[in-house]
Amino acid sequence: MATTRIKLRRDTAANWTSNNPVLAEGEVGYDSTTGRIKVGTGVDAWNDLDFAGLQGEQGIQGIQGIQGIQGEQGEQGIQGLQGIQGIQGEQGEQGLQGLQGIQGIQGDPGDPGDWATPRNIEARNTSYSLVSGDAGKTLITTSASPVVCTVPTGLGWTVGQGVDLGSMGTSTLTVTASGTTIQATPSTTLRDQYSGATLIYMGTETYWLIGDLAG
Repeated sequence: MATTRIKLRRDTAANWTSNNPVLAEGEVGYDSTTGRIKVGTGVDAWNDLDFAGLQGEQGIQGIQGIQGIQGEQGEQGIQGLQGIQGIQGEQGEQGLQGLQGIQGIQGDPGDPGDWATPRNIEARNTSYSLVSGDAGKTLITTSASPVVCTVPTGLGWTVGQGVDLGSMGTSTLTVTASGTTIQATPSTTLRDQYSGATLIYMGTETYWLIGDLAG
C-alpha cells in the first residue's frame, strides 16, 4: 500500500514577515525559525495572525544583582606656591619749578583829561586817509556826498590812542581798512546825519570802532 506524505506550507520567520501572505481558511503555515504554526482565515495576512497553541506564562524576573562598592576618591594634588611679586621701582624726584619772571615796571599814569581844553575839530569833506597826527582829533564831514575814511598801516599810535569821527552832512561816512583790521558791529558806516563814532588803536594794526553805526 502506497504511503502519502502531507507537507505543511513552511518558511523562515524573516520570509513570512517580509512576504506577509494571506493563508486560505484552515491552511496551516509553519515557521521553521520558531517551530510554531499559524492557521489561515482566508482574510488576515500572516503578520495579523496569532500563532496556534497556548503560550506559556512569562517566567519570573530574576533578582537584580548587588551594586558594586564605589571606589575611593583620589587625593587632591598639592597647589603650587604663588610666585614672589617683584620689587616696585623707586619714584623719580620731582623736577625743580622754574623761576617766575620779573614783572615789568608799571608806566606812569597819563595826565588827567580836562574838558576845559578845546578839542581839535577838523572838517574832512572828501575821502581821506588817517595820518599819525590825527590821534586825539575830532574829524567831521558836512558833505552831501559819501566820504570814506581809510585806516592805513604804520600810524605809530600807542594802544588806547584814537580819533573821533562825526557825520554832520546828509551823506554817509564809512571807515575802511588798508592793511589793518577794524573790529566793529554791525558795520563800519555811521548810521545817519549827526551820528558819531570813536576809532581806538588796540595794538598790532588792529582798531576798535564803537559808536552810532548803521545796521
